[in-house]
Amino acid sequence: MKGTPVVCALVAMLSPPLASAETYVELFFVDYAGQLGKNLYAEQTLTRNTSALLNHYEDDFYESTYAGLARQIGDVQVGLGLGEARYDDTSHFAYNPWLWYQKNGWEGYVEYEYPPSDNDNYYYRGYLYKDIGSYLFAGVYSERNVGSGPVVGVKFEAESAGVVFNIVKPTFNKPGMGGDPTSWVGYVTAWVSF
Repeated sequence: MKGTPVVCALVAMLSPPLASAETYVELFFVDYAGQLGKNLYAEQTLTRNTSALLNHYEDDFYESTYAGLARQIGDVQVGLGLGEARYDDTSHFAYNPWLWYQKNGWEGYVEYEYPPSDNDNYYYRGYLYKDIGSYLFAGVYSERNVGSGPVVGVKFEAESAGVVFNIVKPTFNKPGMGGDPTSWVGYVTAWVSF
């Protein structure tokens, strides 16, 4: 379905630096005002700074699968997933570059999904937040078809596992972009590294 929010090739929300783990697996659930999206992301370290990734997302109207590589450069991780996006009963080749940063309690992430055969169904998502103590964080969030606004969350993390809950209040949307500025969007992420 055109305009359905998509969450693809996620780098872990509040994840540890990937160079410290051999394998990283994340389950991600999002509630788009009653529509449940589910995401499975796995990353395997190949070398000290390079990882292979596999990502699968689905909801009632959209499904995507990507495989790719990620490279850690200092505090920044850059990745590119290539794969298939399926919506409107058709399949599209698509690519999904992303960038993730984490240092000194700050975390930022931006991704862009683009099926070259369908210019109208691009997708973007990004956030920037700061830890407030050991368990809380706050910042800003933007996602196509959802909107932009403040995000707050709580996290429970150990060295090799964690659960993160956060909620976004879209406060504005571009006309014609869909989304409901009166709704809230909730996210739950569970991760483990070994």
